[in-house]
Amino acid sequence: MPTSFKLGRRALLRGAGVAIGLPSLEAMLGGNGDALADGTPLPKRFVLFYMGNGASMGRYNSTTILGNWLPRDPANGRTIVQGADFPLSETLKPIAPVKNQMRLVSGLHAVSSGGGHHEENMSCALTGFNNKGTLSNTDPRVRAKLGGPTPDFIASKYLGGVTAVRQLRLGVCRKANSGQAIFNNLTFDDGGYPVPSEFDPGKVFDLLFRDFVPANAGTSGPNPEFLRRKSVLDFVRRDAGRLKTKLGKSDQGKIDSHLTSVRELEIGLENLQRPAPASCKVPSRPLLSTDYPTIAKLMTNLLALAFACDRTRVASYMLTKNTSQEVLSWLGFTESFHTLSHGDYLDIIPRMTKMAAWHVEQFAGLVAALAAVPEGAGNVLDSTILVMTSENSDSQGHSQLDIPMLVAGGPKLVRGNFHVRGRGETTCNLWLGCLQALGVPVTKFGDSTAPLALA
Repeated sequence: MPTSFKLGRRALLRGAGVAIGLPSLEAMLGGNGDALADGTPLPKRFVLFYMGNGASMGRYNSTTILGNWLPRDPANGRTIVQGADFPLSETLKPIAPVKNQMRLVSGLHAVSSGGGHHEENMSCALTGFNNKGTLSNTDPRVRAKLGGPTPDFIASKYLGGVTAVRQLRLGVCRKANSGQAIFNNLTFDDGGYPVPSEFDPGKVFDLLFRDFVPANAGTSGPNPEFLRRKSVLDFVRRDAGRLKTKLGKSDQGKIDSHLTSVRELEIGLENLQRPAPASCKVPSRPLLSTDYPTIAKLMTNLLALAFACDRTRVASYMLTKNTSQEVLSWLGFTESFHTLSHGDYLDIIPRMTKMAAWHVEQFAGLVAALAAVPEGAGNVLDSTILVMTSENSDSQGHSQLDIPMLVAGGPKLVRGNFHVRGRGETTCNLWLGCLQALGVPVTKFGDSTAPLALA
């Protein structure tokens, strides 16, 4: 191919009204691989990843029983280890494969003007403002509010405006304490009002990769239901073949790999809808599967593809909800996550350790998935910051002290394999640090006092 061939970052494969985004190709980049061909820097990205109900964090029963989140000195089992190359606690063992990209942040609180319940803690931890005055309001819309915007919403205003989807809001486990919006959403806008998440991976796929537009709107063009019965690849193969003749060998391989990933996602989604082999009935497309580990994997792969194709640059990922009532049966439990997060301290710790470790494993899997997507001279993770957090510290006491937080990202954004422990600052210092590191022009977030350094 001619070396002068250049391709726009938002180039699409098209055919029969269908469009599929492309991954980052060498033909889209400048000569040194750290900018697009037109000199624009590679995009920055942000992910807010959420685990309901907190974790096994601190001291229980006065000082005699310790939680299993914070790293402690193996010599005495009690002293919290800070700094580089920290030992992994029982709960954090799943981050081992990506520890060099992971920064443990502890000692940050969510204490803006009180709190103490899940919904108040969520507001304080994610916005820096309390919503206590709204919770008793008779207007359900007011009662659904947090005290302000969440950090992902702020990031989407500055990072997501140029993409097809300004922000991708994903959810996995659906059950919460009630149907109130404050328990069932993660993203809240400038007014503190909820912006709903999508819990159906099929609908997320449609949003991202099935850009069906009739040739003459309302009068002609392929039927959307017909398109859903076929692979989207059937409609873009000709365009893909044409483009590959203009690309180098490396870019040709990237396109083949990308299209394979799209097809694997389609197969995964089809398998969720497929009846048991003994059944001869053709089911309707279900609203949702309850195979949550599989859905989590699909959502992770969808998010990685969305970033790879620059379909979005900001996402929220609600693995379990505030007051999650989901039964994590795949971990051997028969009672809900929220129920098991309360009770006798000696019982809570091993239960919360096992459940929180599953959440950490999913977060680590997302980090690994982004690191596996090439971009420029590195990978998609290099220009991304991800934060895992919760509304509580210890769920039993609905504590606002020492909120569990993990931060991941590329080496220029996040110094990995490092534990930094705060001294009682609020979580908003971390949100401000993340936003500023991504180039978002903010000097204050919630009740922040100074940005927390990440690199």
